[in-house]
Parts: sequence; structure tokens; C-alpha cells
Amino acid sequence: YAICHDIPILGICMGMQVMWNYPHYTKNIKNETFIEHHSKEPFAHSVTLLDSSFLCKICGEVSFQVNSQHHYHINEKETNNYYQIVGYSEDGLPEAIECSRNRFNIGVQWHPELLLEESEISKRLFTAFLSYCKDS
Repeated sequence: YAICHDIPILGICMGMQVMWNYPHYTKNIKNETFIEHHSKEPFAHSVTLLDSSFLCKICGEVSFQVNSQHHYHINEKETNNYYQIVGYSEDGLPEAIECSRNRFNIGVQWHPELLLEESEISKRLFTAFLSYCKDS
């Protein structure tokens, strides 16, 4: 519904994984996409974005530190007609996706909501998201 009606979307962690699997989402079980990417550190690893991506324009930086609290990742082998992977962790796992068909349709694997006090990137992401929500 949100994609068809251009309603802003910000998918976080499992939300990004659900977005990637749209429209054929099935419940993830422990399989080849299961990983141990969980750290209590506020900044666990870096993410590098495609400099041409909408997310990079919002964040204002190509590479930055993020937290990590996930046990699954998206499977790049699964084709997706809606989303493009626009960011990777330093170990090569997808960390960000976006859909160019919509004004604001972004998924991130990290938890920016937990970094609002520490991260200017997180503030920029939520400010942009709320701005697009107000304009909808």
C-alpha cells in the first residue's frame, strides 16, 4: 500500500529485510542468512553508501559508524524489482536499501533510533523522514 501510494517508508533492521522480500515475504527462519552481528557497542562497524544514493545525500557522508543488533541479513541472490542495495558493512553485508520509485523509501539494517544522541547521521535520517511524512 505504502509503495503504491508513495507514503514515506523507513524500515529498520527486520523492517529492511521485510522490505527487501516484498512482495513475496516469508517468515525468516535460521538459514544461510543467519549471522552473529550483535554488539552492545554504540558504534560496532562502518557502513559505506553508494555516493549516488538518496540515502547518501540525506546522510551527507559516504562512510560512517553504526550499531549492530541483527541476526539475519538480506540475501542478495533473491532478485528484487523494487529495491536497490545502496550500502554495505565493512564485511560486505548489505546494510541499506532504497526504492527510487518513491520519494522516501529507505531501509537500514542498523538501529538509528538508538543513536539519536550520538550520531548526526541518525538525526539527519529521521529529520528527512519526518519532513517527507509531513509533506505526504
